[in-house]
Amino acid sequence: MGNLYFEVLRGKTHFLCDYPEDATPIDIKRDIQKFLNFKVEDQVLKVQTISGEENDWNLLDDTKKLTDQGLNPRVAKADSPLSIALIVTSREKDINVERMSSPPPMPEAMRNRENPENEA
Repeated sequence: MGNLYFEVLRGKTHFLCDYPEDATPIDIKRDIQKFLNFKVEDQVLKVQTISGEENDWNLLDDTKKLTDQGLNPRVAKADSPLSIALIVTSREKDINVERMSSPPPMPEAMRNRENPENEA
């Protein structure tokens, strides 16, 4: 049995987490409560569809295991975590996700290290 990897998103808050295949959305909500202080009952989790459409989200059923909802190690990988939107019902009605800023360009000195054959 492998782990499932997710990026939980709400506003400018983005964090990575992993769970065993037999976990449920309640397990994720309990961790969110520990770290962000939002009550479990005030949380709604929606997973971005595997097709990757930006505005296509499915509600996660708290009573079902993550794997019973189509989530598995092939779609929720460590190097490509699946996006889960957190909606706090006492504060918002729908998904609110803000993009993170892009990293600055890689310095020239570091680019040469990655391609040593380009050095004279």
